[in-house]
Parts: sequence; C-alpha cells; structure tokens
Amino acid sequence: MTFNKFLRAALVGAAIAATAASQSGAQSLTVMEGEVSTALQVPMNRAVVVEAENPFAELSIANPGIADISTLSDRTIYVLGKAPGRTTLTLLGPDGRLITNVEVQVTPDIAEFKERLRQILPGEAVEVRTANDGIVLSGVISSIEKLDRALDLANRYAPDRVSNLMIVGGTQQVMLKVRFAEVQRTVLKSLSAGINIVDAGSDAAVSIAGGSGSLVDGSTIGTPGSAVLNLNNAAAGQFALGFD
Repeated sequence: MTFNKFLRAALVGAAIAATAASQSGAQSLTVMEGEVSTALQVPMNRAVVVEAENPFAELSIANPGIADISTLSDRTIYVLGKAPGRTTLTLLGPDGRLITNVEVQVTPDIAEFKERLRQILPGEAVEVRTANDGIVLSGVISSIEKLDRALDLANRYAPDRVSNLMIVGGTQQVMLKVRFAEVQRTVLKSLSAGINIVDAGSDAAVSIAGGSGSLVDGSTIGTPGSAVLNLNNAAAGQFALGFD
C-alpha cells in the first residue's frame, strides 16, 4: 500500500469516526423562521446541534454561564451545556431582523447519573427524576450510609439542586443503654456502722440540720418509749428517724 492510499484510508476512517461520535454525543434541533421554537433540552457537559431554516448573520446567548455557543456554518449552531439552568438563544438575519428565540434548558445528565448510581449502589430501588433543572431522588434505600452516598453523587451532577425524598428501609435496630446504680459494699458498711437504736424516753422531734442531726425536745413524733434510729455523720448527714 502506497503512502497516498494509506493517508486516504486514514482520513476516511477519521471522518467516519467523527461522524459517529457527533451522532452519538449530540442531538439536533431545526428552527423555522417565524415559528415558535420548542425548548431546547441540553444535558450538562453535552452538546446539541441547532440548524436554522435560513442563514443567520448574528446569534447570541443570554447567559453564557449556562450554555456556550459556536457557529459551524451560517445555518448551524453548536450549543454546549455548562451548568443547570435556563437561558435564551437569539438568531438574527442578515438585515437585522429576528429569526427566532430559542429557550435553552440545561439539565443534569440523568442518563449518566443513573448509570453511575447503579454502579456504586447496585440493587438499590432509587428513583431519579428531574425538576426545575435539578435532581429528585425518591424510593427506598437500605441504609443511611448508602443514602449519603447517593446524595453526594447527585450533588456532583446538580450542585445545590438535589431534592431528597428517599426513605431508609430494612430492619432498624435501636440500641438502648441501661445504667444500673451500684451500691458499694464500703458504703453499706458505713451506713450500718452509723445506725444505732436509742430509747427516746419522751416526746422528741427530728432535727435535720447541716451539722448535729440530734434529737431535741419538741413536737411529738411517737409515744414515750418509742425506738429511734440515729444516723451519725458517716451515715449521710446524721438523721434522727423515729417510728412507733
């Protein structure tokens, strides 16, 4: 094979590959002069080819931050989605007349997002929809950890435009911690050592003051000869406890 034949074959192969890539990576829309154009849906980071019925002399995009445009010919426009949102593409004729306005809506690439979601979280019943240039997630997911992973991935495709309607299914286990108050043996020994039974001998009253905790004459708490439990300082504040 001579060099010229090899070069022609290489050019033909490149042309075929470019045509196939263009057809698979870009959609197309034809706009008619004097007619209301349908909204142009452009996935983010993907392209759409717009073809005009008549040649145009000037075109503009209202918000270049949402979509970028370039001319392929005097009738063909290449529109690239840059960020989710809406903007307007304006086409003007050679005499300055308005050919048409095209509403451009850039949306998250839902097809790619669904594919990545299936790869990362296989078997999860997560439903994906678009709304107001954002992503809506719904359905049942098996754990909080997987829910967080789905939301993190969605935010990469639609930053600050993700609505979460998912619920966590499966068995939910609630861990309860029960604390038991343990009485140390040393405390029990201290209490038992500080308890003594005395004979009141007459009417008496209980004094729960900060220091003495002693029995004094006063109101009747029992009949003469009643037994009284007297707790000393070691027995939690020196109570005087009377009963019949």
